[in-house]
Amino acid sequence: MTDLKLDLRGTDPALQREYWQGVAPTAYAVRNLGDRLVPLDVRLSIWRHGGIAASRFSSRSYVVARPDENVARHAARFVKIKLFLRGGAVLFEGGRSHQLHGGAVYMIDQSRSWNIAYGDHEQLSVFVPHGLIGYDPYRFPVCMRFSTGGGVGRFLHAGLTAFLQQVHGTEGSDAETLEASFVGMIRGALEGATMTARSDEIRGTRLKAMCAFIEARLADPDLSPETLEREFGVSRATLFRDFHHVGGVMNYIRTRRLQHAFNELAGSDGRRGIVALTADRWHFGSASQFSDAFLRQFGARPGEIVGMQRPLRDVGVGAQPATVHPDNAPAGLETTQARLKRLYESFTE
Repeated sequence: MTDLKLDLRGTDPALQREYWQGVAPTAYAVRNLGDRLVPLDVRLSIWRHGGIAASRFSSRSYVVARPDENVARHAARFVKIKLFLRGGAVLFEGGRSHQLHGGAVYMIDQSRSWNIAYGDHEQLSVFVPHGLIGYDPYRFPVCMRFSTGGGVGRFLHAGLTAFLQQVHGTEGSDAETLEASFVGMIRGALEGATMTARSDEIRGTRLKAMCAFIEARLADPDLSPETLEREFGVSRATLFRDFHHVGGVMNYIRTRRLQHAFNELAGSDGRRGIVALTADRWHFGSASQFSDAFLRQFGARPGEIVGMQRPLRDVGVGAQPATVHPDNAPAGLETTQARLKRLYESFTE
């Protein structure tokens, strides 16, 4: 079992970013969140355990991307199973965004293209090859969410934390049994997700139609629960039941507007007044109200997101392996980076 620890706190911010980019230079691309160069302050404990790896990781804000060019270089046929202990992130893929936070366990496919903007956070992760759990990228979405408000999510939460508590120091047949138990739990969750999706497809026709109706009319300032009641001939009680899991109809509408605003700002050219224009277009009463709602939803102010996604189209293209120069790196960092790089390469190649 490989056991590796890293603490970049207190080192030069530019060195920290260079160091982290050098761990997997052609599989991922790393950049700041916003224009300021701030320290990542990465702390990491990671264990290679047979065919999988487990980690506890914390850092300040940054962006990590899997551009198409990097996907073409390295297939990375594995998933990361994540649980946020504090903070969160926003994942972008295929024109969609997913908010990640401590209320769920996430399974994120590493073989496809995406960008993730992390806030100040701490997370537990397990790296699991597709083949071990029967994961098929053609059947499952890039990001799967298992809410801890449901039975499967609570089970995964308990199993993930228990696995990470036991993995350090477990050897021999106990280690093999522990890994097999964890893999079996994840495989079962995937099989259950497949059955749930089929069941939801049968039961959720009306909800899907209402969500599509909302999506087509998000720019309408008069969109409301009453609009849906008239259009679909349903009662307020039915609407409550259908949208209870997302905090109600108006919360769903507000969240979808915020997600559209996020995508627009992330892909914008940063022209003057873009935040105020976006707030007005998505019917927030003022720029300050929009900024506060945005911060609660995504953990960052709108101005920090402006232009974030557009430059990432070119990040990582032709990237060269970055290494920490021994003359300006604290003792031991160069060796640790090399070991981390070998571990990541074992999953990404």
